[in-house]
Amino acid sequence: MRICVLHRPHRNVEWQTKFTGRELPDDSIEEARHHAAAIEACGHETEIITWSRSLRDDLERLKKGGYDLVVNASSLQEVAVLEFAGIRFMGSGLDLVVMDKATRKRLWIRDSVPTPTFMLVDELSELDGFQRPPFPLFVKPARGRGSAGITDESIVNAGVELERACRRIISTMNQGALVEKYISGTEVTVGLIGNGLDLTVLPPLEIEYNGSKTNTFEHKQDREVFHCPPRLAPDILERLRETARLAFMSVGARDFARVDFIYDHERDIPYVLEINTFAGLQILDGRQKHLHSSYIGKMAETVGWDSAEVFRRLIEVTMKRYEQEESAEGLAPRVG
Repeated sequence: MRICVLHRPHRNVEWQTKFTGRELPDDSIEEARHHAAAIEACGHETEIITWSRSLRDDLERLKKGGYDLVVNASSLQEVAVLEFAGIRFMGSGLDLVVMDKATRKRLWIRDSVPTPTFMLVDELSELDGFQRPPFPLFVKPARGRGSAGITDESIVNAGVELERACRRIISTMNQGALVEKYISGTEVTVGLIGNGLDLTVLPPLEIEYNGSKTNTFEHKQDREVFHCPPRLAPDILERLRETARLAFMSVGARDFARVDFIYDHERDIPYVLEINTFAGLQILDGRQKHLHSSYIGKMAETVGWDSAEVFRRLIEVTMKRYEQEESAEGLAPRVG
């Protein structure tokens, strides 16, 4: 097949740059090259296109390329353009990507997926009108990824700290602050590949904090200590896998995602924190200068997959989904 890898400059650091006001190393082209190399190792032809933010130009290039599939649709804007143009792409659709974290949590609550209680603060004046859960609380941006906007000060223990954390997110990132009940426990993340009931659940990965109170943006720059499988009992790991399946399906995720948990030992509950629909997929080979390890890559290595095997499976489930959708609509399946 002919596959486009869509490169969006600063895709992994743009929210953190807004939050800190500092320029950060851009690893996005290394990520795109990694994906292209893995796809070529599967026997496909690839081309990297850099997103220019000119919708007309980007759409014209994508249409002229004659691509069977686009990989790395990394933000709401790209997903919207690809869906509008009817171009096949890997990953979740606009219906999920447009949701903020609060909306996703409401769907999980509807479907009895355990997730911390929360409130969404768009303006500081709203804090006066909320019935706050007891401290400590955890404050993070309603949008974004890669722990952008999260510091050790995201854990708040008093009203003045809560106001300060919300103000910084609202003023620097121009979005609401999600205020959750803080859950103490073991952080675990679970990767999934597939669709519907046909889901491959990768081995859960425990993230041990290394000199940090929580998994901040800086902590994710290869400072974590990993345990795969996590240091938890087998029955707990099975519950994590099943809860990850439910969280994935509840919000209508497609093709792949990563579900992040805190396992509360005292209450024996695996709380779902987030689902990452643009999760990193890279497995490093030592040649990258700025690119960091991905959690899904760590999980894949545990079962003996290399980058080519990860993308072989991703391409397979994505193309199968499109063929099933087209068959259901009465269209002849397209052969890549």
